[in-house]
Amino acid sequence: MKISWPQKLLKPLVSDSGNDIRSNIYDDIFYSSSGAIDEKRYVFIEGNRIPERLKLHDRVTVLELGFGLGLNFIATVREHRQQASRCILDYVAFEKHPFSKEEMYDRLSRILGPTVEVRELVDCFPPLISGFHRVHLSRFISLTLIFGDAREYIKELSASVDAIYLDGFAPAKNPELWDVKLFGSFRRLAAKGCTVSTYSSARGVRDSLTYAGFRVEKRKGFANKREMLIGVIEGGKFVEKIPKEVSIIGGGIAGFSTALVLSRYGVKSTIFESEPRLFDRASKNPLPLIRPSLSLDFGPRGRLNWYAFFFARDFYKNLQKHFDIGWRQTGVLQIAKSNEEFEKFEKAIKLLNLSTEEIELIEGGGVTAFGPKDPELKGAYFSTAGMLDNRLARCAYDVLSEKNIEVSLSATVRSIAEAEVMFQRDNETHRRTFSHVFLCNASSVQAFYPQVNFRVIDIPGQSSCFEAAPVQCGIPISGNGYTASTDAGSIWSSGTYRDSSNDLDIKEEDEMINLNRLQSFHGSKISSHKPRAIENWVGVRATTHDRLPLCGKFDDQISFVSGTGTRGFTWSPMIAEIAVSEALGLSAPVERSLMQRMSPLRHKD
Repeated sequence: MKISWPQKLLKPLVSDSGNDIRSNIYDDIFYSSSGAIDEKRYVFIEGNRIPERLKLHDRVTVLELGFGLGLNFIATVREHRQQASRCILDYVAFEKHPFSKEEMYDRLSRILGPTVEVRELVDCFPPLISGFHRVHLSRFISLTLIFGDAREYIKELSASVDAIYLDGFAPAKNPELWDVKLFGSFRRLAAKGCTVSTYSSARGVRDSLTYAGFRVEKRKGFANKREMLIGVIEGGKFVEKIPKEVSIIGGGIAGFSTALVLSRYGVKSTIFESEPRLFDRASKNPLPLIRPSLSLDFGPRGRLNWYAFFFARDFYKNLQKHFDIGWRQTGVLQIAKSNEEFEKFEKAIKLLNLSTEEIELIEGGGVTAFGPKDPELKGAYFSTAGMLDNRLARCAYDVLSEKNIEVSLSATVRSIAEAEVMFQRDNETHRRTFSHVFLCNASSVQAFYPQVNFRVIDIPGQSSCFEAAPVQCGIPISGNGYTASTDAGSIWSSGTYRDSSNDLDIKEEDEMINLNRLQSFHGSKISSHKPRAIENWVGVRATTHDRLPLCGKFDDQISFVSGTGTRGFTWSPMIAEIAVSEALGLSAPVERSLMQRMSPLRHKD
């Protein structure tokens, strides 16, 4: 099923009446004045046996219809933490009218006080754009928020659900969230033993749940409410156990990201890297940008572009809190190469409908968040974009060691058979067996499956570093390639392409292309200064014929995280999250249709 994206999101439109918060759209209250969190615990936590599940299972997937202010999520998180559970809490929630961060914090603080969970939820709450958003509250706790009409988006959800919270506004007020066809999707999603609970005891709700395959019964309602409903699925799908120890082939940004995602979920991993150090080859990029790319392409690649950017910036920002990886939220300006492209930028920004804190149209002159606007430059400014530097490569081993992730360097993997890895190190051959294997080794994935043409293409390119200009060149600028300044004032210009994958020499003509880009982007600042190149670097990007990565399961024990091309540092954290979620039996952080477009199985006969 194809859902148009992005879709316009409508604000919740609420009013405060005493202790109640009321929706003006549905003319109903968000919570009971007789005890908000107590009601949530009684109806949903106890109604779905969450305490018992957290003790006995290695993962629990919760599906909520009607996220609202997140009270059910907070109540579930509290239960998880009170037990000090190592069970993965995989929480998925739909919301058609999401609150802004400011609105959430204001109202949640009044209901619960400025608690740790309130601050954590607000801090990680995603931008208000339709579609899927995966965030992590803490280790073992993930939240997937799906902004939009649940009746449409539930068809795009891939999950094995253990518990369903039906917490929309009253059926008479908001009938679309109690639609029988919507409930019918529960048949596909329900895991064996899946339960459901709701404060409603309406006959229509009982009938719809019965139609969806649940055995439904009434129980005493909360406080003064006479009855509520609980149910258990008759049937449901079997879910495999979580693999306990996995291997990762490749120690670049894809393998690094995969290892850290696995660690968040408590899964032990071992990285095998053929080079004597991590972050070699393409992942040796001296100054990668973490940014989206603005265009009117809202197809699979365009959607991935935004999902991956939102996820990556949080990934690196959180990592920077504990390690000096060189992440800086500098903002990035994407220049328009023509008036026609500038008009397309305007249309794209209008359709995305993001706040000016996320994206701003720049027309030259005046002042913006990064200082005076260059009258020669027109484009789009992404204020939350940023950049990394070589500190990430320098501290990568320490980051992995702190997470108890094993790293085997100078280890060349020769073959993989049913998750048994045969590798060579110090002229000796070794074999180790794992529960699952992630292939994160760029175009080298082809060597393990010569019978399948994955259509991975190696594209070399050269970056050049030029001596410091007399005037600071400011924020990173992207367009046809990009430029970015170092702390020392020198500036990298990056973005040449070569036809031959074996052409890895430093070339003067590529250096000239990079110099021309620098002068084109910063002409007014360096017109009287001819910068001298002080360093050049050649890397190889592994991309695919359709410019979408290889992501997800190839078979029951092998997954791919590869083929990210020039977007390696921006895409890899999200691609890793998708592949790991699938391998662990968790809900998917993106649409089913997008996963299918990225699947390595698209190349398998």
